[in-house]
Amino acid sequence: MGRISKLLLLASSFAAACLASSRGDVALVPADATQTPSPAALVQQLGDPQFAVRKRAMEQLVTQGVAAAAALEEGLQSTDREVRFRSQHALNIIREHDFQRRLRVFAAGQDAQETYELPGWTLFRTEVGDGLEARRLFVEMQQAEPQLLQTLERAPEKAAEMLVQRLDELQREARAGQNQLSVSLGTVAALLFVSNQDRADSIGLAVQNLATFYRQDVFVAALETGSEREILRKMLGIWIEKARSWDRFQAMLLAIQFDLPEGLTPAKHVLADESLDPNQAVYRGFALQTIARFGDESQIPVVEPLLDDASPYGSNTPTSSKSRYQTQIRDIALATVVHLAKQDPKEFGLTRLKPNSTQVFNTSTLAFENDASREEAIRKWRAFRATQQ
Repeated sequence: MGRISKLLLLASSFAAACLASSRGDVALVPADATQTPSPAALVQQLGDPQFAVRKRAMEQLVTQGVAAAAALEEGLQSTDREVRFRSQHALNIIREHDFQRRLRVFAAGQDAQETYELPGWTLFRTEVGDGLEARRLFVEMQQAEPQLLQTLERAPEKAAEMLVQRLDELQREARAGQNQLSVSLGTVAALLFVSNQDRADSIGLAVQNLATFYRQDVFVAALETGSEREILRKMLGIWIEKARSWDRFQAMLLAIQFDLPEGLTPAKHVLADESLDPNQAVYRGFALQTIARFGDESQIPVVEPLLDDASPYGSNTPTSSKSRYQTQIRDIALATVVHLAKQDPKEFGLTRLKPNSTQVFNTSTLAFENDASREEAIRKWRAFRATQQ
């Protein structure tokens, strides 16, 4: 057969096929033959004997995203170990991708109608606020400490235990790195937020380590000049106000360091705590200084009972080769009430008083030469108060 005859035969065959197709004699290719199989069908392929089929099914399920989640959940119940394993792996990828997507939308404040379902957000929003800076900080917290926030959301009764475990992990990591403790702002903020939810004594002394994190450079910088400054100050203020026992002293120190008036609360608790070891005058002395820093005239009745406290505070201060002054708690109390009343310290015998930039006055300059002069100064104060009342 010549070339021309072959071409004519092919042409007539093609024409016949087209004619037959138009009459329904030849079946057309199904319209959905090239479409991606359903999630359920792809999950079944996760157990296919051929690796290429399993791999392709996995990729297609991940591409489908949350739409494939239900089918993958079913795959976790499969009797086929390979299907179970790959279903879990695909679910983990899908959930992480969806979580990061929600974080991006959330941080930008987009689509207010979306249910973000971010662990801890409802509580954080109630406590701190819902502005863009609050959202961005919360995203940092989620990225840094997802497990801690998930525990707080899903099992709040276990949050304190998880917090202690996380603190231990960070301390071990610091020791392994030659004691250079360095954490992200997201981690510190997450630790602070979770600790604000449960300050029970049952979590013990381990949480005192939190104060170490609050003095990390990254946190101090954000607290003093960062865009999150007001949010972090509010969070730390809550932590300070909630101090009740083992953490009061650290709370007062932080209040003084960062100029947070919430320090008044633990200071007043210290002065009112009859169970406090009377030998630990350092707590009472620092509480008085905290009240002097943040208090006003209304705090005078809280301080006045300590005008009878003769406990020594600090070390002896030499004034000459022949004499040494010893500050007592009642000296600090006298200086505090005089300061709160906006009176001249010299009028009440505090002639050596020198100011201090952070703690109002230098406690070593409050001591009297002897008890007689001290008691005379206190009598003058009481006489002054009698005229005011």
